[in-house]
Amino acid sequence: MPFHFVHGPAGSGKTNFILRSLGARQDNLNTTVFVLPNEQTALFYRHKVLENLNSSVITEKTCLSINDFFWTLLKQNKPRVHKASSRFKRNILRKALYTNKYSQLSPWVQFDTYLDWVLHFFSKLKKNGLTPQAAKNLFSKTQSPMLDELGHLFENYQNTLKDTWHYDEEDAVLFAFNEMDSPSFFWPKEWERIVFDRIFPFTPGEREIIKKMVAQNKKVTMAYSFDYTSQDDPYFYEAFTYLGNMAFQTDAFNDTSIDKKNIFQAHPHATSEVEMALDKIKTWLGAGILPNQIGVIVPPHGYYQKKLTLLCLQHKIPVASTWFCPVIEETDKSHDLYSTYLHHPSHGLAFSLKSQQKLMEFEQEWSFDTHLLFLDIPQKTILAWKALESKRLHAAWNEPCAGGIFISSVKEAYGINTEKLLVLGLNEIHSPSQGAPAGFYDLQFDPTFKEVFENPSYTSLLHTHFLKQAISRSTQAYISYPKINLSGKEQSPPLQLGPIEWDLVNPSQKSLHSRNSAYLKRKKKSFSISELGTYMECPYKYYARTILGLGEKKPDEVDVPADIRGRFVHRILEKLLKEKHDLFEEAIEYDLYFERLIQTAEELVDNLKMEDSFIASMNPNLRDIFCKKVCEALQTVLKNEIIFIRDKKKTCLPSHFEWSFGRGATPGLRIAQDIEVTGRIDRIDINKNEKTFLVVDYKTGDLESGSRVKKGEALQIPLYMMAVENLLFKNFRPAGGLLVGLKEAGKLSGIVLSSETENALLSAPYRITEEQWGQLKNIIKENVITIVSKINAGQFEPAPADKRQCDYCDYMDVCHIQETA
Repeated sequence: MPFHFVHGPAGSGKTNFILRSLGARQDNLNTTVFVLPNEQTALFYRHKVLENLNSSVITEKTCLSINDFFWTLLKQNKPRVHKASSRFKRNILRKALYTNKYSQLSPWVQFDTYLDWVLHFFSKLKKNGLTPQAAKNLFSKTQSPMLDELGHLFENYQNTLKDTWHYDEEDAVLFAFNEMDSPSFFWPKEWERIVFDRIFPFTPGEREIIKKMVAQNKKVTMAYSFDYTSQDDPYFYEAFTYLGNMAFQTDAFNDTSIDKKNIFQAHPHATSEVEMALDKIKTWLGAGILPNQIGVIVPPHGYYQKKLTLLCLQHKIPVASTWFCPVIEETDKSHDLYSTYLHHPSHGLAFSLKSQQKLMEFEQEWSFDTHLLFLDIPQKTILAWKALESKRLHAAWNEPCAGGIFISSVKEAYGINTEKLLVLGLNEIHSPSQGAPAGFYDLQFDPTFKEVFENPSYTSLLHTHFLKQAISRSTQAYISYPKINLSGKEQSPPLQLGPIEWDLVNPSQKSLHSRNSAYLKRKKKSFSISELGTYMECPYKYYARTILGLGEKKPDEVDVPADIRGRFVHRILEKLLKEKHDLFEEAIEYDLYFERLIQTAEELVDNLKMEDSFIASMNPNLRDIFCKKVCEALQTVLKNEIIFIRDKKKTCLPSHFEWSFGRGATPGLRIAQDIEVTGRIDRIDINKNEKTFLVVDYKTGDLESGSRVKKGEALQIPLYMMAVENLLFKNFRPAGGLLVGLKEAGKLSGIVLSSETENALLSAPYRITEEQWGQLKNIIKENVITIVSKINAGQFEPAPADKRQCDYCDYMDVCHIQETA
């Protein structure tokens, strides 16, 4: 009985039937491998379905996604092959498109998403057993120049993979297709029985591989979710018939499920859907439903998944799906983010470590790709490609983990059984187009290849079929769509599930932003100055950055990013003024030593530039230009400071660098009994004779205006001065706080005390009296107390201090302030 075909609608009991028959004998399980559509379903299978068998033999090696199944076969026969990463595959295409002339494809090359479509297209060819030569023969029948070029690009791509000893996942399918009937083909000895479950549909190439397995007398069992009595699956009947004709034994199951009373709701907008989903999840958990019995299907563009996943983590609701982990490049930022994740500590450390791991792996892989593929490519072009990949990296999601609620796209989740199911954003539930060139699907192919090329109508029907399977496998489903989509356009009721009477959710109900219960309330006592400043800019910006930890968007630029540039200049200045302090003091007196100081700064730039991974990896010409700009900025800053000191406008000299409070042995600045502030000051200058100090903070971006500092609207400089006054130099008087511009070298801002010598550093509007300083400290304390009370009360409604910043805010995609205005 080599091939046992079990078919019927999803949710009709096929899986339980197969598992019961296998579970009757333990030795059946010892020699069985289960093959599932994807890793999400494989995880669910291992940790939910197969636990009913009470078997310890069900492991990651015996319960595989179909991609892992074919890759394992490949590794059994070719142990030394390397798996090509998605980035490596894109880089192969970039090189091929750059070094060869493809006149038909050139209009599309400028779009990076085009690479994804090309790779998807190649994967479909290989999954159906088409080698480059076979594909070119097929394409020649269409007399299409576009397809001719795609055929040559496919050949180029495959040759590069071969030359570098790399295989992609689809090569594993192609290998099985071509080599399985060879006498030298090797099967793992423990794989006596192969169970395919929940995979839909099988491609023509995969069906041929099943046929070869059966021919070799492999025991194959397949559970196939298809109702042959339905009239709406014209694309999928052929695959069902092919598999059924091969079967030695067939078992058919009917849909015997009771009326599930599914709920259909039309919401005013997406935030209302997320609100409903969170409420439902909390209600179900309170009623005793386990987290792994709740599933959520969301559109593939990321908004719903990111928003709901992070809200669940806030409320300490376990999530088993992929979860968002923005890459944070600075170690101290990672540390701060970890502290904000204490309300769900299981993810806090992982968040920090994963961020650093991603960056390290990216740099290593990019260096490997450059050495292997890009030796003849100009450095400027390589940097542009790296910027595109970096952008992808910063939008990435972490891998799925076991246990908790599944939040996934329909393509990932259709094979999972859950007691309760939420389907959000039904109008956008289908995956977006892969970006095929215009006119591609108008080409006339042999009808038998409609599955190979997946035209839009085929893809739409396939995803509708996935959706129906997911709903059928649940006990009850809540299905919704937004009447206004994320782009602000009104939507008609979706038709995928047929004519439905939708319950309209009252638009006057409070939105997600106006419900305090939707935000986390905490009793946090310690806050960094940057956190407080972010809240003053906009409460929701604070919420997104600090509590949700979404991170900041990285600008697409070839130049050195601002944070790396600032860190590099800070390090140079610290080394120069701390380790060469005697030379700095000599430079105050003598021009000769000033020239030596500048020369020493230039030497430090030259010596330290290769210690920074980003700067070291730059094109040498661009690196030289960057270093020249740094040297010019340093010369201007140092020259201005020396002149100020010589002219007696500045009497405080550099003393402390990168001084932190609220970390290590130094306590935070206590504002109230249960509130303290933390921070790190770039530089503190002192005058030991006069017992005065001056706070200095370097800025690579725009400087805060002195008037806002003076009014207490900008917290950083006053809080720095208060910290030094109370924690470090208790017997000293503040002379002021300076913001020193590095972007516009030589520009100064801040405040100075009019009673001290340093008052000459800034013009009259930036000077304050001692009485005004005392008043400013009270204003700052009141502002901090107010901000902290609002944060701990969960008040994060969007309220930007300057609405112009909304146009370039990092979180505009998740805020939707227009919807709540």
